[in-house]
Amino acid sequence: MSKPAQIGWFKGERFVSASASLKDVSLTGVSAISDVPFRESSQVWLTLNDHPSSQWVKAVVVEVKRTRGLLTYRRSPYLVRMRFGLGCPYTFFRAAVGSPEPAAAAHQAPCALAPKSPVPPPVGAEGRVGATQPLTRHS
Repeated sequence: MSKPAQIGWFKGERFVSASASLKDVSLTGVSAISDVPFRESSQVWLTLNDHPSSQWVKAVVVEVKRTRGLLTYRRSPYLVRMRFGLGCPYTFFRAAVGSPEPAAAAHQAPCALAPKSPVPPPVGAEGRVGATQPLTRHS
């Protein structure tokens, strides 16, 4: 699997992102190749480049390893392993593994999702992405 993606993070008040290539995705986490040496335990957000309905998904970096470059004079990228904060949203998982997205699969928890790039994910008072309004339970 090699899926073009963006990994974003906050640098002070500014949201920035870098290109990445997803290598593996599961319901609990994802691994990607990136030129950025992310710090372990840092919060990041992921989105897929080639999927029109891809949302920003919150994750935490759990491990970063330098990979071996094919050429000795070329800088080696990093393998970044991340864990999803609230699990992998179904639509993101289906898009990442290449499955067609059913029309009814657009319902996701708002605290796990945020708008599509280049708009940075909104962070509410609770510090959660997408939590710009309090969540209410409907019976």
